[in-house]
Amino acid sequence: GRSTDYIDAMLRNGAIQSQQIGVSGGSNKTVFNISGNFFQDIGVVKMQDFTRFTFRVNLDHNINKSVKVGISSLFVNSRRNGEFFNPLGGAMAENPLGKPYNDDNTLNFLPTNDGLRTNPLAEIVPGAQVDETKRYRTFNSIYGEWTILDGLKYRMNFGPDLSIGRSGRFTGSQTNARRQGAATASIDESFVLNYTIENILTYNKQFNKVHNLNITGLQSFQQDRFESSSISVLGVPAETQQYFRLGDASQITGANTSLVEWSLLSYMGRINYDYDEKYLVTATLRADGSSRFGANTKWGYFPSIAVGWNSARESFLENVEVLNSAKIRLSYGSIGNQAINPYQTQALLGRTSYAWDVNTAAFGYRPNTIGNPDLRWESSSTLNGGLDYELFEGRLYGSI
Repeated sequence: GRSTDYIDAMLRNGAIQSQQIGVSGGSNKTVFNISGNFFQDIGVVKMQDFTRFTFRVNLDHNINKSVKVGISSLFVNSRRNGEFFNPLGGAMAENPLGKPYNDDNTLNFLPTNDGLRTNPLAEIVPGAQVDETKRYRTFNSIYGEWTILDGLKYRMNFGPDLSIGRSGRFTGSQTNARRQGAATASIDESFVLNYTIENILTYNKQFNKVHNLNITGLQSFQQDRFESSSISVLGVPAETQQYFRLGDASQITGANTSLVEWSLLSYMGRINYDYDEKYLVTATLRADGSSRFGANTKWGYFPSIAVGWNSARESFLENVEVLNSAKIRLSYGSIGNQAINPYQTQALLGRTSYAWDVNTAAFGYRPNTIGNPDLRWESSSTLNGGLDYELFEGRLYGSI
């Protein structure tokens, strides 16, 4: 009798390869490292694969004794086929006693007489199903550092992250989803730009060989902008067009665009002080202002303080040979959480329909969500104390 193994026809031998090349060098003022990578994963299911090109550059340059600049850049270009394409389910459900090919060796679209399911092999015909996602991303870290005076240093960090994505899908008429109906296509595009700017001022100084002081001031700004657009159509006139020239389709079944933005402004001050590495104090105050929160509560303030005592450095414990380190510590601090969706605190409108007259419907807008201008930062505080010890030249150590 006739029996067709449709699952076996969907599979192939998969393969993974990764190739990398790099070069590095420099001089007494400049150091660089450049590398490139090619990665490819061919899936065991036909029409599923992933390809990625990666290029990385690291560069540091000393302009003079006081000024230093550098950049670290990562560029990625990837393409994924078949992310949402899975023909195995239809292959497992298909009757193996059907006739997959006609007498002239062409594909039989309805292999069984009942016509309940289409031929699973039609799903993997080149061009019948297209599910392609392309992404382009570049992430950069750029810095400049200036030693203003002995112990006083300024650093600027700039980190732009740009990502562009496009997903195109096409389903031809000779597939189980369309069953010889009109072909469908869609495209989704996204543009994401996130960047952070940091200004950091640090001061390190030792007084009388026993007083050690470190002061850090930080100002940072982060902004994120996410744009997206999508369109889906029915009735692609020529299936070779796939998801291109969607304006030629007979019907637009959906279209949408969106924009989401948020930003975060932060200030931070920190003081570290120790006396002869025996008595230690750290105090920090951070202020964050987020656009996600209501007009009355955009800012959150998060202090912390920590004290420590290295008792092993005291003179009355110096002769205890088994004791190498014993640090008693106590700390208190609070942190904030801004993990809510942008615009969640605002009153939003939603589209609605209503009767204009007896025979005509109209569209308008109604209140959809109630605003909450008093929604504030989620804050949590922690109190912690303990003892860190080290005995027998580091052979035994732990924390309590």
